[in-house]
Amino acid sequence: MLVTIFGIVFSIPSFLQTDDGKKISLGLDLQGGLHMLLGVETQKAVEGKIKSIAATIKYFTDNEDILIEDLTIEKDNVSFILLDSDEATKLDTMFSEIKGLDINKANNFNYIVKLTPIEIEIVKDMAVTQAVETIRNRLDQFGLAEPSVARQGKTDIVVELPGIKTPEEEQRARELIAKPANLELMEVDELKA
Repeated sequence: MLVTIFGIVFSIPSFLQTDDGKKISLGLDLQGGLHMLLGVETQKAVEGKIKSIAATIKYFTDNEDILIEDLTIEKDNVSFILLDSDEATKLDTMFSEIKGLDINKANNFNYIVKLTPIEIEIVKDMAVTQAVETIRNRLDQFGLAEPSVARQGKTDIVVELPGIKTPEEEQRARELIAKPANLELMEVDELKA
């Protein structure tokens, strides 16, 4: 009888959904909410990595006074022509410090720099992992109780938000989740006094 009384007393906040005491969390099946399946454009992450490598090449060659021309960025590679073959060792040293590169040289002048297949998979995996973390951080700011953000497969993310009842809340949550997150790093020229 004593156990029954304690059970009833401690379950009242859950049944009445009051703020006093601990209550049972109701999922999507009991209280409704929003269920979304999102896809991550992992190829854009690879293209971003290629652009970053091109920026590194440009910065290094400018800094070391190495003459190159026709620096071209494609979806999966960076190509350029080295004008002075004596500078090839400096470039090779710089490339050896960057993990995951596949470098093809024709006549020691024409460079084609690609990511290795393993590095491409690492970049894609990191893009999905970062997207999951970004969505979790945004939902924490939204103030929802127990949002669920989980990776599904290689490129998909499942988001479950119990407790969203109005179309306005749903729209706000969708906008918050779908907003792109980009971080761009730019070179800054320092003025010498």
